[in-house]
Amino acid sequence: SYDTCDAAQNINDARDYLSELVTLTDVQVVNRYLTVPTTGFSVAGDGPSFPDSMFVENQNNVLGTFATNNPNYPAFGTLCNITGVVHYTTNTSSPSYRVCPRTAADIQILGPAGVTPSTLKLSFSVFPSPARSVNVAFTLPHAGDVRLGVFDLFGRRITTLAQGQMAAGAYSKAWAGVDDAGRHVKPGMYFYRLDVGGKVLTTRSLLLN
Repeated sequence: SYDTCDAAQNINDARDYLSELVTLTDVQVVNRYLTVPTTGFSVAGDGPSFPDSMFVENQNNVLGTFATNNPNYPAFGTLCNITGVVHYTTNTSSPSYRVCPRTAADIQILGPAGVTPSTLKLSFSVFPSPARSVNVAFTLPHAGDVRLGVFDLFGRRITTLAQGQMAAGAYSKAWAGVDDAGRHVKPGMYFYRLDVGGKVLTTRSLLLN
C-alpha cells in the first residue's frame, strides 16, 4: 500500500508531510490569468525551451496581503529567483503544482520590469497550453524592430500581435483565439513567430474550443 498512489488519502503517515525545496532561477513574473490572482503570482522561464509557467503561492500568508505596493508581489516582467516548497493543491477548479516560499526572503529580485538591456536575454514563450486563450511573453535585450504573429498549420498568418519599433524590456501579449477580423478561429495547433531584427524564434501551442 505504500508503493501505490494514495489518491483517496486513506493512508496518513510521515510521507504525507515530506516536502521538496526547489529554486526557480532567472524566471520572469508573467500575467497568466485574465483576472490577476491575489493569492500569489506566476513566473515562467526565460527561453523557448521553458514554455510553461509555475504559480508562486502565498501559503500561510508569508507574503502578506496582496497590494500593488507590496514588494512581495513583483510587477509583471520582473526578473527574480524563487525558492520554495513544491506543493500540489486540489482546492481549485484546476488542480496544479505550485511553489510556496517559506518567507518573503525566498523571493530574490534580480531586476525590475524594464531592467537595463545588459541584463536581458532574447526570450519567447507561450503559455498555458492547451488552453482557450494564451499569453505570449517575450523579452528584448535591445531595442529593435519587432513583428509577432500567429500562424496556422499551413503557414497562413492568423493575426499580428505586435509590430514596430519596441524598447528593450519584457512584454506580454494576450491572444484569445481570434483573427485580424475578430473572428474566432478553430481549435487546434497554432504557431507563433517572433522576428526581432532578423532573429527569429518560434514556438507553438494547442488552442482548445
